[in-house]
Amino acid sequence: MPGLDELLLYGIPSTVTSDCLVDGLGRWWEVVSDRFAHRTTWVSNLENGPENHSRRTQGMPRLGDFAHHPGLTTRLAYSPLSHRKSNPIERCWGLLDNHWNGALLDSIDTLSQFATTMTWKGKCPVVALVTTT
Repeated sequence: MPGLDELLLYGIPSTVTSDCLVDGLGRWWEVVSDRFAHRTTWVSNLENGPENHSRRTQGMPRLGDFAHHPGLTTRLAYSPLSHRKSNPIERCWGLLDNHWNGALLDSIDTLSQFATTMTWKGKCPVVALVTTT
């Protein structure tokens, strides 16, 4: 959540699919929804990656179902191609990449350890492993 300088990372030990992304979004909303009960509009900034591109029809109905939370208006935004430095998510991955500094990421535990000890805007991220989608 760039505006709040908070980072939540979900590790997925399988192939990332549009279903997986929507499941992760649902998990995220369960964690933060109480804090944002006063908000009426949610904006999802999609990056046009292969997992979430709108031409990938299997994910769009699921995203539509998620968007129908009572009292919440959802707007989808697509980011134009831009340099890595101007995208908060890309900066996050760059920081994580620098943090593990070429270490061998040979297990989920190793990856989780690096993810939980990095800092984003002076704070450690919330890290969760998602084993069911």
